[in-house]
Amino acid sequence: MTQPSLAQRLLDGDRRALARAITLVEDDRPEGWELVREVYPHTGAADVVGFTGPPGVGKSTLIGALTSQYGARAGMTACGAVPALTAFAVAAAAARRRRAETRAVSVQAGHLRAGVTR
Repeated sequence: MTQPSLAQRLLDGDRRALARAITLVEDDRPEGWELVREVYPHTGAADVVGFTGPPGVGKSTLIGALTSQYGARAGMTACGAVPALTAFAVAAAAARRRRAETRAVSVQAGHLRAGVTR
C-alpha cells in the first residue's frame, strides 16, 4: 500500500502536511511550488478578509475574536499576518501571534501564521 502524497495529506486536513507545505513554499523550494500547482485547483472556497490600521487600535484583538467565533461555527480558520519590514514590526508580529494563539486555544481547528516576507 502506498503512502498518500503531501498534497493529498494537505487536502485531507493533515496539520503536519500543512506545516511542511508552508516551510517548502517559504523556503522557495521547487517542490513547494510544485505542491502549490497541485493543490491550487482544489482551492477557492475560502472567505478572505483583510484588516489594516495604525498601531494600538485593536486589530489583533478584533481578529482574535472573529477567528474564535468563526472557527467555532465553521470548524476551521486560518490567519496570516504580514507586517512592514522593520525591527519593531517583527517584534509586533511575534507578539500578535502569541496573543492570537492564546485566544485560539478554544478553537479546535485553527492555524495562525505570522511572519515577514523574506
